[in-house]
Amino acid sequence: NHFNKFLLEILAVGEGASFACEAAINAHLGVTIHSSAHSALLAFFIATVILAFVCLIHGDFKALSRLSLYPVPWWGYLGGLFGSLNVYSQAFLIPLLGNGVATLLALLGQMIMSLLIDQFALFQSAQRKINRPKILGLCIMLIGIMIIELL
Repeated sequence: NHFNKFLLEILAVGEGASFACEAAINAHLGVTIHSSAHSALLAFFIATVILAFVCLIHGDFKALSRLSLYPVPWWGYLGGLFGSLNVYSQAFLIPLLGNGVATLLALLGQMIMSLLIDQFALFQSAQRKINRPKILGLCIMLIGIMIIELL
């Protein structure tokens, strides 16, 4: 179903755009209040309130009780750790590097880690081998970052 896939791809691009907005907003807040950590904390507090509301609407709070029924691997709880590092790092780095460069470098890191996760089927994901076109894509991203940084 190509149309549904296209819509999902558009949604993913929108998510990426929201990531850049979130990073810039959190960075500005961190500079304003002189604390990247407190900026990240406020962002997560607001996210928690919003997600609690979404779960309340969907009645999904029962899903949390299922944690005792279904064993979760130790790394299954690291999403919050990585999320907090993401938000804190962006709030800290953007005032120093600029939004464009910090976001591009973060995306490069995401792409490298995504390929490694696929290559080695980490976190019980489906294995997808790294190939030459994927490596070429990473190289093009790196060249793009260097061009943006130099101009």
